[in-house]
Amino acid sequence: MLNKVKDFIQHHCLLTKEDHYIVALSGGADSVALLLILKNLGYNVSAAHCNFKLRGEESDRDEAFCKSLCEREGIILHLIHFDTKAYADLHKVSIEMAARELRYNYFANLLADLPAKSVCVAHHKDDSVETVLLNIIRGTGLKGLLGIQPLQGAIVRPLLSCSRKEIIAYLQSIRQTFITDSSNLQDDVKRNKVRLRLLPELRTINPAIDQTITQLSADMAEIVKIVNHTIGKVLPILFENQPTAFSFFNALLTQSKRDASKSKIFLRGFSVKKDVLLDFSSPEHLIFFLLSPFGFSSVQVRNIAKTLHAQSGKKWLSDTHEAVLDRQTLIIVHKEAQSNKENFQLRLPEIGKYRYSDNHTIKLSALTLTNTKEIPRTPDTIIVDREKLVFPLLLRRAKVGDSFSPFGMKGKKLVSDFLTDLKKNIIEKSNQLVLTNADGKIIWVMGLRLDNRFSIQKFPASAIQIEISACATCDLNKP
Repeated sequence: MLNKVKDFIQHHCLLTKEDHYIVALSGGADSVALLLILKNLGYNVSAAHCNFKLRGEESDRDEAFCKSLCEREGIILHLIHFDTKAYADLHKVSIEMAARELRYNYFANLLADLPAKSVCVAHHKDDSVETVLLNIIRGTGLKGLLGIQPLQGAIVRPLLSCSRKEIIAYLQSIRQTFITDSSNLQDDVKRNKVRLRLLPELRTINPAIDQTITQLSADMAEIVKIVNHTIGKVLPILFENQPTAFSFFNALLTQSKRDASKSKIFLRGFSVKKDVLLDFSSPEHLIFFLLSPFGFSSVQVRNIAKTLHAQSGKKWLSDTHEAVLDRQTLIIVHKEAQSNKENFQLRLPEIGKYRYSDNHTIKLSALTLTNTKEIPRTPDTIIVDREKLVFPLLLRRAKVGDSFSPFGMKGKKLVSDFLTDLKKNIIEKSNQLVLTNADGKIIWVMGLRLDNRFSIQKFPASAIQIEISACATCDLNKP
């Protein structure tokens, strides 16, 4: 048993003798075996036990057992109590999900507070087989057939090569007791139904079903490598001018979850060209790869793939994001980013410098012009007739019905029509900012066009120059 686990650890490069690891210890057979095996193999470990206060005296019994075991083995034990039911009620999640969230949040805090590299959990081969079957039942994508992976971020699973039967045999051979959680013997949870009812039935059909599914997962892992390699080649084309999106999805491909998490913080949205999706060997799989991290279901993904040739305006919603097909582009944007912009207004009471965001500013400067050559010709800067301005100016999002007199054109035009003429997509239209006079007249469709009513008609002229930082234009009109 020790050699089997040792070989698995070395093959997957899971642990080193120099680093410290925390073992998640419940008191059950799997976690007890993991703790003792790692200790006997010479790894530097401590243990962590979570008392979820869900099973009364049983929960306290488990805690006492873990204390006794660690005390006997000379292993430091980190202990925490949770009010799991209160957490579940507060966050509107199931008891099982609450326990999971509390557990892994605690592990993350321990890793931050202690000089520990990873948390070792006691998932074994049977758990991985159950996971594959559950994923098939739920209808998850290709990765659902991979089962449980040995290394996921800061979580390490050294026992995945061992069956539950082997673990029990090992503990019996060293005369080590363990705790049995009575909830694991009830088949009212999906996983327990698979464990206690479905798998035993499948074994009557194929006694080697566990090994068959394990081999299927190994084969799928090789296929996923090929698929990811293909996706990796198209990422630079998909996100040619979107470095944050590229960093996020590239980190997902390389299994660098920490890098992906960092990139996701700054990824408020992204867009991909429909022709690039359609040129991919499997548009549906590529869309699933792009959208599943943001809560879109496989059903939605299939619907999007079928709708790529349809007209613009189709929209899909996840809990956190919205996806929109607009002309030749599929756009994904965070709902919060949209709602924040809906309420965004910036008041400019006088000449001066104002912060638009953490990295961008808007500057109003007084100057005198003698001829048209002195007027800058860039989208980030306008020159307006000072006598026509009435402060305070207001920076806000364009609204339905907004109209202005575009510089260089005759008459008025709806801002929405103006943006349509420029082939702006739905998200760009909804994000468009305008600068208005105190009387509500639009001075500038920002980054795009000055209103003719505020242009300078004669020289010399008393003027105000309004400029935004170079990157602000990108933020104004893109998700």
